[in-house]
This record gives sequence, structure tokens and C-alpha cells, in this order.
Amino acid sequence: MKHWSLRGNGEQAMALLRATLTTFPEATIVNTAPLYLEVIFTTPIGFKDQIEFRIDEPSKRIDFRSRSKIGLYDFNKNRSRMQDFTASFKTVTVNALNSGKN
Repeated sequence: MKHWSLRGNGEQAMALLRATLTTFPEATIVNTAPLYLEVIFTTPIGFKDQIEFRIDEPSKRIDFRSRSKIGLYDFNKNRSRMQDFTASFKTVTVNALNSGKN
């Protein structure tokens, strides 16, 4: 999957990532830095998948990597989750931009 374009600065992007994560109750932030987040998603049957987000301010982009912590194949669950996360991130971003216009 392709990286996301960054609007604003790294602090704003991190706030949008965190806001998006609140819509995913299976997500737990396990490591954070000013421009980095590591998140573990736990499936209902206990599988754990790791997602890393890195904000690259000079390139104006957010890179991410998703991988299964257990097993060799996840039946495209990570790809599906990241597609859902991408859609949610776009919605959160649009809502934040619209609320800033008021």
C-alpha cells in the first residue's frame, strides 16, 4: 500500500493518527516518539499484528508497515485493516479540517 500525504506538521499528523486509533478498540499503542507510533492490533481470537507509523516531515508523508507477529500468513487481514484505517484516517482528517474552518 502507498504512503499517505502529510498535511500540516508532524505534531498535527500524530494527533490525527491518535484520533483515528481511538476508533479501533483492538489497537494498543506500545511505543511512541515524536514522529513514530508502534501499535499492536489484537484480533478477537488473540492474534497480534504490529503496525508502525513514521511521519516524514521533509517528504510530507506518513509511512506505515504492517506485519503479523504470529504465523506466516494472515489471510490478508493486515491489508484489509490498513485499508479500513486509511479510510478512517481520511475521515478524521476531513473532519478536523472542517472543524478548523468554523
